[in-house]
Amino acid sequence: MIKSAAWCLVAGMLALAGCGYLYGTTVSAIPFDKTYDQLTPEQKQQVRANYRNLPADLEPPFPEHGLIEITQSLDYWGNTSQVKGDVIVHVWVDAAGNPTRVQLDGDAQDASGRAKLTSLFMHLHYKPAERAGVPEDFVYYYSVSIR
Repeated sequence: MIKSAAWCLVAGMLALAGCGYLYGTTVSAIPFDKTYDQLTPEQKQQVRANYRNLPADLEPPFPEHGLIEITQSLDYWGNTSQVKGDVIVHVWVDAAGNPTRVQLDGDAQDASGRAKLTSLFMHLHYKPAERAGVPEDFVYYYSVSIR
């Protein structure tokens, strides 16, 4: 089972569900195929909720093509991996949207699984954080629970 603050495990295909958007075995209140700019103000607020003390004038980084690449990988991975546990992913994203470093915190100890998670987040491109329209370096946070 895979879930995060916006995710829970159910069966199905990409569709609008009563509590959010459904893809494979994952449901989210945030649409998987939307970029940050395409999110509603409420959905952007849910993204912002992952950050403590995020300045009001700072727009956080977000995967360039939305959550679909993460969702597809985690959906497949959750069904095939031996890794279980809670993981917080920290991705340092530079002002050009490139990941420069990934740190995994939490209790998932399988080295192979941690390497796969690191690779997944390092191979994405991100919308960089912006303050008053100016891109800047910042950390993208993502938490996942694999059961």
